[in-house]
Amino acid sequence: MCVILLCSSCATLFNPRTERIDIITTEPARIVVFQDTFHQIDQRARLQVPRSMQPLRVEVITDSVSNDFFIGSKNSFAYWINIYFNYGLGMLIDSDSPKRYSYPSLVYIDPLQANGQYHLIDPDGHLNQWHARLYLPYLNFFHLQPDREPDSKSLAGFWGIAAGLDFYHQPNQFAELILSAESGFSFPFPAPVDFSGEYQVADSWHISLSNLHQSGRFSLGYGLSYSRNTWRFMFSDRFDPPPPPENRP
Repeated sequence: MCVILLCSSCATLFNPRTERIDIITTEPARIVVFQDTFHQIDQRARLQVPRSMQPLRVEVITDSVSNDFFIGSKNSFAYWINIYFNYGLGMLIDSDSPKRYSYPSLVYIDPLQANGQYHLIDPDGHLNQWHARLYLPYLNFFHLQPDREPDSKSLAGFWGIAAGLDFYHQPNQFAELILSAESGFSFPFPAPVDFSGEYQVADSWHISLSNLHQSGRFSLGYGLSYSRNTWRFMFSDRFDPPPPPENRP
């Protein structure tokens, strides 16, 4: 398993050659990409386009205007995660592959913008909308001061999961509920692990409720959070040899 991960590239393995992009316009329009016309449903067009380093040219046509927009690409998440899975060696394999790139999954366009400007966040806000979020924290660091322990404990591990729910009660203001759990698992990929001797285990979970103000890609707010952090000192004699048999007369 380790050899496979070290000799492979994540973007080449996990990214398909094409990806989906949803384009939302402020008024009904036709979307033309690579001479293909995409029609809208509720002012949303769903495209399936090949990955590329080059910006994606999108022509937006209404009854009165026709403007071009160029959607920029960037390195995908699968490309960067080579750092964790194979110490960045997969980046060398992915370096010339179009699969390393990714376009935004959701783009907002005003067809009247002759300067070609587009948005990745709804410029009109999200009033009375619910948004669900899912996070997969991969690399975790713990620095804890356990009860009845003279020294603090620092550990690192892998894997976790978090889920969130947002409600926009103002156009650019939302309440957010997040449940999260982080693990100090020793390996960067799922595998059965047996320990022998002394070892330490750490994990954490928390729940938070916040009210946040959104400005562009940034949000700032306040709220309440409750966390439970756990550190355990463990011992296993799983691989210790059995004691010699007793000698009886």
